[in-house]
Amino acid sequence: MKHKRNTDAVVAFARQKKEETEQKVEQAISQLIKQNDRLNFNTIATTAGVSKSYLYNHPDFRERIDTLRKQQMGVKSPKAVKRNMSVESKDALIEVLRAHIKELGNENKQLKEENRRIQGKLYEQI
Repeated sequence: MKHKRNTDAVVAFARQKKEETEQKVEQAISQLIKQNDRLNFNTIATTAGVSKSYLYNHPDFRERIDTLRKQQMGVKSPKAVKRNMSVESKDALIEVLRAHIKELGNENKQLKEENRRIQGKLYEQI
């Protein structure tokens, strides 16, 4: 008697994984556009966490990336834009980064204090 295998779960998992990967690629493209980064197979593959061959083997992504690359041909590269940053914008960026560093330092301090309290409680239980 032959047993019919139930492959519904495997097929559903494969479909879900495919959809998630496609969403990651779409999000990577959107992110790179927002950041005004170069759009090419390397940057999109790296940002999305997929292989370049995955992008090349999906005609819809391949055409879209080619189109986006062609649109960016006349646009200055992010490196060129960064070189032309004004002194004021650099100062503003430095201030933002300093504030972020201070915030991270405070968070680190709180976590260390919390860690010491937890270690003290554990020591008391011994």
